[in-house]
Amino acid sequence: CFNLPHFSGGSPTILVDSTLPVITENVVIDATTQPGTTGPQHVTVLGPGFGTAFDFNTIDSALRGVRIEGFDTGVVLRGSGGHAVTGTFIDGGATAIHIDQGPDNTIGGESPADRVVIVNAETGVLIEGGTNNTLVGSLIGVDPASLPAGNQTGVMIVDSTGNTIGGSTAGARNVISDNVVGVHLVDAADNTIIGNLIGTDTTGQFALGNERGVVIEGGGSTGNLIGDRVGANPDVGSRGSSNVIAGREWSNVHILDGASGNIVRANFIGTDITG
Repeated sequence: CFNLPHFSGGSPTILVDSTLPVITENVVIDATTQPGTTGPQHVTVLGPGFGTAFDFNTIDSALRGVRIEGFDTGVVLRGSGGHAVTGTFIDGGATAIHIDQGPDNTIGGESPADRVVIVNAETGVLIEGGTNNTLVGSLIGVDPASLPAGNQTGVMIVDSTGNTIGGSTAGARNVISDNVVGVHLVDAADNTIIGNLIGTDTTGQFALGNERGVVIEGGGSTGNLIGDRVGANPDVGSRGSSNVIAGREWSNVHILDGASGNIVRANFIGTDITG
């Protein structure tokens, strides 16, 4: 539990002047236990301009309710996986969240209190070699007020299989906007990218753009699903598993030579969520 001194109505800041040690034991870091603060971020961890804030090399650990600034890397998830990052805001750095070979990790959640916000980073979420990881209900390149603060790459999946970005419900969709590249798959197979707003604001009605919405490349990139019909019900305005991919400067979907067997279907491309 947290119980840090702070000004009434504010939230405490922890100043860190060196790289923090690797976490090797199962742990839950829950800043929402800090008394006298309002969320979703209850404690700020301010780094020295280098290093990693939270490096989980263990299993089934959790991070919740923290704002992270001033680190090269915000969070690393490795070890045996099963980690969860929720209610966290990461501003800046080379990589905000790096899933390094780990399986079954979850970033974000369908509740607004669980969403992860990532802005101003070189890479927002990097999934490298991991399997069966989920990014859901989060904001990548925009803040909760839909103000643009893009990353170079919003989400990058490299040499990794079976990951899911988004979902078929409104709460599961990610907003991935104002990045140079929204979603970039490199030698990545059998990943599912569904139900997201890629290039719009949080309402899906106003374009913020990415230079490129979705890019798929590499001979190992096969069997990826970009959009689907599951959960769609135009009569009630539900887009279900369809992505909205809009506002691009160069391309909405770009599949390069070498990638094959990928499916792009049932998306709203070049329009808003209303079609």
